[in-house]
Amino acid sequence: MILIAPGLKLLTVFLLFPVLLAATTDADPLYKALFEHYVLQDTASASADYKTFLNDSKKNRDSILEKAENSFNELLKNQTSEISQSPSYGDTIIESTIAETITLNPLLSTDDASTDVSYMIFDTLTNLGKNLELTPSLAASWEISSDCTVITFFLRKKVRWQDGVDFTAEDVRFTLEKILDPKVESPLRVYLTDLTDAATFETIDPYTIKISCRKPSPYLADWINPPIIPKHLFDKEDFGSSANNLHPVGTGPYRFVEWSKGEKIVLEANPDYFGGRPFLDRIIIKTIPDDSATLISLLRGDLDLMQLSPDQYFKQASSKEFLERFRVFTYPANSSYSFIGYNLNHPVLKDKKTRQALTLAINRREIVDKVLYSFGTLTCGDFAPSHWACNKSLIPYPFDPQAARKVLADAGWKDDDGDGILEQKGVKFNLEININVGNPVRKLIVEMVRDYWKTIGIETKINILEWEEYLKRSTEKNFQVHIGGWGLSNTHDPYGIWHSSQIPDKKNGFSGFNFISYNNPEADRLCELGHATMDREKLREIFCRLQAVIHEDQPYTFLYIPNEIWAVAKRIQGIEPAPAGIFYNFPHWYVPEELQKYK
Repeated sequence: MILIAPGLKLLTVFLLFPVLLAATTDADPLYKALFEHYVLQDTASASADYKTFLNDSKKNRDSILEKAENSFNELLKNQTSEISQSPSYGDTIIESTIAETITLNPLLSTDDASTDVSYMIFDTLTNLGKNLELTPSLAASWEISSDCTVITFFLRKKVRWQDGVDFTAEDVRFTLEKILDPKVESPLRVYLTDLTDAATFETIDPYTIKISCRKPSPYLADWINPPIIPKHLFDKEDFGSSANNLHPVGTGPYRFVEWSKGEKIVLEANPDYFGGRPFLDRIIIKTIPDDSATLISLLRGDLDLMQLSPDQYFKQASSKEFLERFRVFTYPANSSYSFIGYNLNHPVLKDKKTRQALTLAINRREIVDKVLYSFGTLTCGDFAPSHWACNKSLIPYPFDPQAARKVLADAGWKDDDGDGILEQKGVKFNLEININVGNPVRKLIVEMVRDYWKTIGIETKINILEWEEYLKRSTEKNFQVHIGGWGLSNTHDPYGIWHSSQIPDKKNGFSGFNFISYNNPEADRLCELGHATMDREKLREIFCRLQAVIHEDQPYTFLYIPNEIWAVAKRIQGIEPAPAGIFYNFPHWYVPEELQKYK
């Protein structure tokens, strides 16, 4: 649905097939080699080898390891080019987006397309490094008070906006004030709920700003980290209708050139970027509202990189010819998850037993295996299994249609007229599920969910909506069920999704992400405790309890944590997979001069 966590893409990176995540500690020698073996696309053989490795003799294990090592060496040979590896300036990368960009004001964007482009133009105070550590960006350094209520940012000097004006602490102050202004309705407001009023934003000098908060938190540097916008361009215009929302000026590695609505956005390297001029001259983001058309463009050579669906990966992108042109990077996107969300204002969906029955009727393992080709991990909460706060004691709801029927029967749902559809007091059990257009994975999932629910007597209508309409209905709570996904930060704060104050309405400036109207006093209390707790062990206990409460209520049917699969043209160099993903060092990607395609 919406990926809201800025610049926080991925948590763990391997070249892997997800079934191997269950490897035992004695599988360590195979752990790396078989991952690379999978990238060579011998999937059936690798899967069989893995089962043999776990269950058979040492002799067989040694044989499998030798085969995997040969595959690994072949991979290295395949990915090592004989051309010059010295970084070169020049060339253009062409990528795509399914949804049309809505705004290039990073304080207003709520969709992937807008956010991804904005974060190439604008900088934040800090970034995540390759190993998910906080690193300096516009802030050269920072200090947090001993009671964790005050953070002081010491800003870089000699940073300029792309129109030549100096960047200062006033820009930071102005940005934070705009986010907190209810009239602006910024979706980033949820991250700053514990900031006090603007009087506590103290600009000590042009390059130092002190920020005080209502409540203590050890994560101030993580949470107070929005993209910074230029005060001198926004302070004299109406914020929502400013021309700068369409023609942005930032401090980032790329600067805005052109936006042809419905067609493309063009960016070019910022020669004065404080982190050094990016090697690539230009980035072009084309709007292609269909995954199949996007893959055709990639195969034609009209695109240089693409996020593949598992279906595309196995059916069309695993050939020897494809791998001669592209490198494939696949890894678990532990910073995101997919879910089925229920509007708790709906009279039928208010009952948690009904929601539990809906979850029991869905074969989530089959969804992961058939739709994602096992490129995903089941989850029963919004913390990845690798996260320090994950409640590993929770047992996922099983696939049990018989139990689902019993729960519904106990709630009074019967098929009195024998048409196969349950009814209660004369009302048929009909549901509508919304998904966004251009997402083949969600289309397959929603069709499977419809069939699962039909077997327990529920009739389901599927609405495939344009992104803007899908988002509008979600924000305005004008839906019954929708399939979506959240992007999460390494210091994930569940407050913005689960606290009742974050149900979008006029009171909070429609800035919350609790689209399903979840309202549980115990969940609210735990979210608030999480904001007030500095001790990590206590915070883990609070978040584990919160996950248990949500697991019992089932406001979401949590589906899976997906794997990301990226195909990148081989002429592009400088890609270094790391725990933060492959995009953390995007400004350092380059094309050797002898392979440059666009002069």
